[in-house]
Amino acid sequence: MGGADSIEAPLSARGISRRSCLKFSSAMAATLSLPPVYGPRIAQALATAPHVPVV
Repeated sequence: MGGADSIEAPLSARGISRRSCLKFSSAMAATLSLPPVYGPRIAQALATAPHVPVV
């Protein structure tokens, strides 16, 4: 995590750690009944997703 289009900096600015993001991703994988291996994949997708401005 940590590229130019990463969400790591905005999350850190809001006090959300990388560990908290991974825990959230794992919880979402579990909620969707996905195997545990999807937790890090979800976190990676969040980290590399382009930011879409919402007005």
